[in-house]
Amino acid sequence: MTNVNWIVLTIFNVIGSLIAPNILGHFTSLSKFESWVISGIIFLVLIGIELLIIAKDLLAIRTSEHRIWSEKDGFSALLISIRTDFQNMFVLEGEDASLIRQFIMQRVQKLRDDVHTAAEAKELYVADNHAIDTTKVTDLFRQRKARVYREVFQILDGGEIFNVYGRSYFNQIFDLSRSGDIEEVKALVVVDPELQASLDKANRLMSFYRTTQSYQARLISKNDFDKLRQDSGLEQCEDFGIYGEVLLFRTLGYDPSHGKYSYDSVKIRNHKNFFDACWNLPKSIELPAIERDLDLDEVLKL
Repeated sequence: MTNVNWIVLTIFNVIGSLIAPNILGHFTSLSKFESWVISGIIFLVLIGIELLIIAKDLLAIRTSEHRIWSEKDGFSALLISIRTDFQNMFVLEGEDASLIRQFIMQRVQKLRDDVHTAAEAKELYVADNHAIDTTKVTDLFRQRKARVYREVFQILDGGEIFNVYGRSYFNQIFDLSRSGDIEEVKALVVVDPELQASLDKANRLMSFYRTTQSYQARLISKNDFDKLRQDSGLEQCEDFGIYGEVLLFRTLGYDPSHGKYSYDSVKIRNHKNFFDACWNLPKSIELPAIERDLDLDEVLKL
């Protein structure tokens, strides 16, 4: 509870306690003593409610602080363990671990650089192994920290859209939308309008979005996408995903897949604004009707 809210609630308590007896006095035959007793009871009840609200706020703060301290303690314990093991490598009898220590120092320095970048630039570079376990990312939806997922597909030829990790992740997003953890999935599908293979593949993907509850998709040409990106001042990337208002992932390349996670609110807002600008463009590409809309199993084979 903010200081302003606390002051307003306190004023309300006092005024309510003073006015209520006078109101009752107009409709009942209460004595002045009885009126003041009722006033005191009302005041105590309102104070009790106020204390319950304050206690709830304090509990939320304590819970958050406990989680933060648990993370700090766990990280500190990990660093102490690393330091202890590293020091033990200096006292190995009959063995020379100097070369291994140099390799470890390089890895620790790389970790230090990553942590510094994550703290200062609010982003973290990840290599291809980030796609193996995406539970921590999708937990943002399960914990209701994010409710809308925005994604970009670049379909510029007739090649495969999903690799093994992409299929797994697309399926996870679908399950989260079915469970209600994700309220809305919005996709920008970037195509080359001069290439029929690109349009055919995009058309099949969009048929799934058109017929799936809580899913929406918009088609945009590669030229329009790149022009708006340049006008928005965004760095070039293959595609990106936005998790509500709390996280951004930019794919920098494939084979192997690598990119950057960012929790910078400015970068997230800029990419969201760019996404919305692309989304709201007038429709310029017409796709023919297809014989049958694709279901989940079929779209994962695209």
